[in-house]
Amino acid sequence: MTATLVARPGVPAPPATRRIIVGVIGPAPVEDALRYAFSEAARDANAVSVVATGPATDAETVRLENTVRHWAGRYSVEAEFLARRGVDAVITLAAASRRADLLVIAAAPGPRAAATIAALRHRAHSAVRVVGASSGGRGDDLRQAPARPATR
Repeated sequence: MTATLVARPGVPAPPATRRIIVGVIGPAPVEDALRYAFSEAARDANAVSVVATGPATDAETVRLENTVRHWAGRYSVEAEFLARRGVDAVITLAAASRRADLLVIAAAPGPRAAATIAALRHRAHSAVRVVGASSGGRGDDLRQAPARPATR
């Protein structure tokens, strides 16, 4: 599993209890991102919200919802699933990050996912961790994003 953390200068460290949002872009591979988010949540978070964005079939969306239920049960963590397939992924996930302390992105390889992640690095209102194919295999490569005031 590879992950990239995007620090938000000026944003205080998350409290011991936090809200984690997992953003899924299209039919991205999600196992690593869900494993990461639910293990973090089991340690110190209230809940995990999974927001599915971008194009995917109904069957892929149902499969993702079932996978979220599996991980929530495995870690005994409260979870919600939201499919927002017809709305722009950047707008949807940036808005969701307003109520999160951490946005975990599960992304498939490809230019569309990479562009979405690049935009989220600038527009998210929380820390962003990219898990999966688009994290570039650099592990926890800390990157600075432009300062943006925290709004909650």
